[in-house]
Amino acid sequence: MALIWTLVLAFTYFNITGASLGNLICPNNTVAACATVDQIGSENKVMKRTLPAFAIILAVYMVLTMLYTCMLFPHFGM
Repeated sequence: MALIWTLVLAFTYFNITGASLGNLICPNNTVAACATVDQIGSENKVMKRTLPAFAIILAVYMVLTMLYTCMLFPHFGM
């Protein structure tokens, strides 16, 4: 039973992290945020500043996912 809950939490984690990363680089959100703060036309600057943060967070998520998978399924792929 504990393994089932661990898998449920793992898949929930993967889903939430993927959604947050997708939301980070979504052009619609960038346009809406720039329009909200009256910076229409500066979407390019915002996206250029967002992409390095996206890459860093993506790398961290990838490492955490691999570690979690290796701990949960130690013989996976062997």
